Amino acid sequence: MKSFASVLLLSGLAAAIPMANQKRDSGTGDATYYDVSPAKGSCGTQAGNNDPVVALSIPDMANGANPNANPLCGKTITITYGGNSFQGTVYDTCEGCAAGSIDLSQGWFPTVFPTGDGRVHGVTWSIS
Repeated sequence: MKSFASVLLLSGLAAAIPMANQKRDSGTGDATYYDVSPAKGSCGTQAGNNDPVVALSIPDMANGANPNANPLCGKTITITYGGNSFQGTVYDTCEGCAAGSIDLSQGWFPTVFPTGDGRVHGVTWSIS
């Protein structure tokens, strides 16, 4: 009976784990910026600070064993704020971002948020 209970418990845990790591294709949160130039992003590509690239939070990106193979890498992300929309590319994972929040390349941030002081609240995004 103990074995059956153990198997049942483990199968329940195994079923719950994928739910915690499912990627999202839209969200709402804060937008910040970072310096993308020193290294490649988690998608394995190089970008410049003026390129329209975005890092998603760890829960939203849900990287597996090889983040370079993440199906979100290279997808178009539409960022909407204050009635304006901008399109960029999913490029990296933001380790310090909460779920729903995004990190934009340093040079592109003022184009999208000209009055932003480095953190803008209530930004929505979707991936197509």
